[in-house]
Amino acid sequence: MKQKKRERRKKTFFHRLSKDQEALVSSLLGRVEKTPPQELVTAIHDPSCAKAFVDRLPLRDERAVLFLQTINDTFDDKDVKKSVKRALFRLKSKGIRTGDFSSGEAAERVYKPIKKEEPCCYLGPIDAMGNRAVIIHFFESGKGVDVGMGMASDQEGIQQFVFDQMSRKNARELKAELEGMAGPFIKVPLSHGAMVLENAFKLENATHTDERAEYLKLRPWLLQNTSVKDHSVNFDHITPSGREITKTALEKLFEHELMVSWLAPFDVLKPFMMEMENVYQSPIIMSDQQKLHRIEEIKKKCIRSLFDAAGRKRFKKRLLEMAFFFLTSDERDYAQLSLEAAANIQEKTSQFGGQPVLGFFVDRSIAFYFELGNERATEETEMEDLEIPETPSGIILP
Repeated sequence: MKQKKRERRKKTFFHRLSKDQEALVSSLLGRVEKTPPQELVTAIHDPSCAKAFVDRLPLRDERAVLFLQTINDTFDDKDVKKSVKRALFRLKSKGIRTGDFSSGEAAERVYKPIKKEEPCCYLGPIDAMGNRAVIIHFFESGKGVDVGMGMASDQEGIQQFVFDQMSRKNARELKAELEGMAGPFIKVPLSHGAMVLENAFKLENATHTDERAEYLKLRPWLLQNTSVKDHSVNFDHITPSGREITKTALEKLFEHELMVSWLAPFDVLKPFMMEMENVYQSPIIMSDQQKLHRIEEIKKKCIRSLFDAAGRKRFKKRLLEMAFFFLTSDERDYAQLSLEAAANIQEKTSQFGGQPVLGFFVDRSIAFYFELGNERATEETEMEDLEIPETPSGIILP
């Protein structure tokens, strides 16, 4: 009697991947190190690609378990789940922990994807020349921190900017180091940092091409994740008095440790200071009143030179930024003063005698350089034989 031949169980084979499927799997595998599992797996739409992805997945550390869990939860295909089990076995054989893996049904899973951290943006105070530090931290790869940091200027553009991925420890240390040089920092919305960087980026500077190139690495992500149009500062609960700001109020504002360095550049003031000196040294006999009148004319000319329409607008913007900085730092009194100073700058007026803030700023800067010159002259009395050009008031000119 002939024995019946056992019927061989037919093996199920996956079809070979098409060119498009191969390209997709290769592309996804190339992004494993920098893309969260949930985001990556959503691009896989059929079991064949899912199985190929699992079979080729690099099994180097525990992060591979997150991808296997996501694939297992997403696809209810038997062959895909077998590939997942084989991958888990290989991980265990390498001594890599897989304890967090859950093989339950997708609807009953206890697996929770990694919570994506929100980006962080920090700004330093702005100085009289429009420079300030900017730091942006974001967490796209799931490993470490992507960091963009440097200086941005509303006159010189992007400066000293770097973009890199680093450990959280290094990111904290670099933030602390920059804060020590250009801080303190306040935390602001990402759109605020984007506004500062984009305004600086519009100013092309041939001496900072490398820094601009570094910012261009960050820029696509920044513009994709926020918009300058989203930025707004709410000063509704701080109302300017509407009156002309007093000299006493301005003195208090500019004596703050973050404002005390706000001075006009010496090279711009120098010719006007020399002209003022000449008024007192002129052989032409003038009364004290005439001399004071002439000094006031020189100061007005100086203000016009320092603050054209664009310059007034920039200075006003800097004061508004400092008002926000003070407000965020819980220094409401100084926020009020800075906001009132900004409100007292008339952008379109040509009557410079009615610009108390700009006049105070110029007077303060000139007084500082005169005093500095006198101090240097006193310290260098023993070097009188050197040919150092000096004004009659004692200012040592560079």
